[in-house]
This record gives sequence, C-alpha cells and structure tokens, in this order.
Amino acid sequence: MPARDNTTPVEMDPGSYKTFDAHYYNLVRKRRGLFQSDAALLTDSATNAYVQLQATTDGITFMEDFAESHGENGSNRRAHRLYW
Repeated sequence: MPARDNTTPVEMDPGSYKTFDAHYYNLVRKRRGLFQSDAALLTDSATNAYVQLQATTDGITFMEDFAESHGENGSNRRAHRLYW
C-alpha cells in the first residue's frame, strides 16, 4: 500500500500568492507573517521602516528595490563561479 501524502500546502502570501507584489509587507505589518524571520523584520528599526513604507505605499519602491538586489546577487553568483 503506497504511503499517504500528509503534507499540507500553505500559501506564504495568502491573498496574493499568484501575484508578485508587495502584499507580503501588509501581512508582516499586521503581524500575520508565517515565519519567525517575518516577525524579526519588525524588531529592527531599519527593516521596520522598510516594512512600513512598503505596506503604506502599496510597495512604491518594491519592484525597483527587488530588481536592484537581484542584480547585485546575480553579479555575486557570476563572480563566485570563477572560484567554484
């Protein structure tokens, strides 16, 4: 008899899981994040300010910030390939 799948999928961004947007910050601001790391964003003044900005401005800088950070990470990966 095959093993039963007892896993339960959980949306990490309920209400917006099919859309790439800043809705996540609204949940964090309302203390409805799923992970301890979500709650930790509110304990640091800099990250708390960023959460508040994104939650109250409908993610005014989210896409630009994401693109910038993704570009930085991508360039780091390219550089690391030289050493691996």
